[in-house]
Amino acid sequence: MSRWLDIVDYHVAGEALRMVLPRRVLAGATLAEKARAGADALARDRALATQEPRGHRDLFAAFVTDPVSPGAAFGALICDGEAGSDWKATCGHGSIALAAAALELGWIAAPPGRVPVTIDLPAGPVTLWADWDGQACGEILYRHLPSHVADPAARFGPLSGALVAAGPLVLLVDAAAQGIPPKPRAAFHAYRAMREACAATGQVPPDLVQFRWPSGSRAFRSITFFGAAGYDRSPCGTATSALAAFCAETGLLGPGDSLTNTTLFGTSFRAGVHRAPDGLCPEIAARAFRTGEGRLCLSKGDPLTSGLTAPDIL
Repeated sequence: MSRWLDIVDYHVAGEALRMVLPRRVLAGATLAEKARAGADALARDRALATQEPRGHRDLFAAFVTDPVSPGAAFGALICDGEAGSDWKATCGHGSIALAAAALELGWIAAPPGRVPVTIDLPAGPVTLWADWDGQACGEILYRHLPSHVADPAARFGPLSGALVAAGPLVLLVDAAAQGIPPKPRAAFHAYRAMREACAATGQVPPDLVQFRWPSGSRAFRSITFFGAAGYDRSPCGTATSALAAFCAETGLLGPGDSLTNTTLFGTSFRAGVHRAPDGLCPEIAARAFRTGEGRLCLSKGDPLTSGLTAPDIL
């Protein structure tokens, strides 16, 4: 018998999020516990939704769960398409897409206006504010978890930069200062050299590496890599949050200021910081757009029950 999976796809600044429906009931009193339960319970559907031939390694997917925090609308487990990778502790573009879907698909009801949406993630709850006209969302403001510079001069193999604790650990590489041209392949080769050096020495690599090039006053071009060879089509919500925290700590980003982070592909986030009692909470403004709805099918007799992971050939 064939197996079917209902999906809704969104993108935020070019980075896709595939939402797998309906809401899943998982054991656990926290999202971290639900994430551990979901590692096995959701493995088959995760592979079907993200692996080739129905997805790809850089595709993100989200499974909606019951909330665990007071005031949260729902929880979410978000992953990329790399087989065996962990659930994301945080995910900026995924949270923005989920907030838009919650209003546009009727998961939550709200009159037109600026609507707050709180989502439980494994690293903790995040709150977003959506401009909602009753039918579609305009700009959405995402507030990240408290973030700080953990090491201003970290080194991982050939790369050095500020290591920011933003939930995940993010290495911010001043690529221009290190002679790396603003080309995706050049940045990837530097990233791969770092991963190989870490593997050779036993050093644990950062969760995300963002290469940046200045393009104006409080403006940057960037590309962010994760996992074995994944890269973000958007400026990456978590890495841009790390960049905002770094700029605030180093005096580049003051109260009321904002920065613009634009990918090498031309998509942008606007970011600032909110100074909360428990630390600097970066904020990102962006829009989410629905790109499709449908059903995925695993046909009877299909041998690729766990999908296919294509090797890196760059």
